[in-house]
Amino acid sequence: MTLGIDIGFVKLILAHAAAVHGLPVKVEPVDLARIALKRLGLVGKGHQRDRRPTQDELDRLIAYFDANPRQIAPVSQIIRFAVATAMSQEEICKAR
Repeated sequence: MTLGIDIGFVKLILAHAAAVHGLPVKVEPVDLARIALKRLGLVGKGHQRDRRPTQDELDRLIAYFDANPRQIAPVSQIIRFAVATAMSQEEICKAR
């Protein structure tokens, strides 16, 4: 996760605590922190990626995970699914 997403989660939790549980918390300091982090160049728009793995790279990754007898997660299937759907790691992990 990126720092920007983490800051967003903190703000969401504080807003929830104030709205639902009536706790005396403020979200304004989070907004100020986000501004400071932007000015420091620690958060901002991510760099767009345009490189795609070659078929050889994908084949080597899949072979590596398939050859590992201690591998529990179906990583090679996850790789194939990610390539077929163009979903991010976070989207795949949230899928039900």
